[in-house]
Amino acid sequence: MALIVKIIHCHNLSRLAFLIFCLQLSVLATENSSNTARPQTWATPLIVTGVPNLHQISATLYRSAQPTAEG
Repeated sequence: MALIVKIIHCHNLSRLAFLIFCLQLSVLATENSSNTARPQTWATPLIVTGVPNLHQISATLYRSAQPTAEG
């Protein structure tokens, strides 16, 4: 019986430790994202039908949202 109680107690502590770890990560992520502002010239917006939110990052790198059937 004592062994079962120890196993359950250990399992609950593991869950609590994992929860605390996740909360710390979320706080760190929030702090880092608010400290770094993206430059206004980070990318050049492009207008292409069927490709929303398209930007040219560099001479060879582009990013966009999911293209529609038109794109």
